[in-house]
Amino acid sequence: SAQIVQGGVKTVWCAQHDPTTYAAMGARSYELPSKSGSESIGVVTLLLSQPQTAPIKASAQAAIAWYKKSGVANTAYVSRPSGSTDDSYDPIQSKSGATMWYRFYDLAEDKGFFSGRLPSDDPPGVGKKYDIMQIEAERRYGYQWGGAYGTKLFAYTDTVGY
Repeated sequence: SAQIVQGGVKTVWCAQHDPTTYAAMGARSYELPSKSGSESIGVVTLLLSQPQTAPIKASAQAAIAWYKKSGVANTAYVSRPSGSTDDSYDPIQSKSGATMWYRFYDLAEDKGFFSGRLPSDDPPGVGKKYDIMQIEAERRYGYQWGGAYGTKLFAYTDTVGY
């Protein structure tokens, strides 16, 4: 029931949902309502482990289709090396053969975003941005904003023909 529908098509899930309405919800100030490239992997894994009723299979297949079209080819999220204080380090990097999914995508489209703390927070931040280098360093390096989330999923689903 919480699976996000975009343009009449089921996609994935948010990191948090309202327990009554199932609407996508934010959590911490930099965790905005969104489609989640990270947390949705756990939901798909759970669905694949259940008896495959028609609704469960349809939800899982819709999410898998979303992952297949929403990855960023030849791109990887590479965390800043431990102990580094280089605030010019960009963790979104070109990498041949890699595919990256954003942690968060806009609800209305498949556009990845990042979020600093809100301007009203203490300390204040810059809010939602589409370039990771525009959010404050504390959030840029203190959170995982992307990853190869769909890679292991496809290793399984492609093998079993799902």
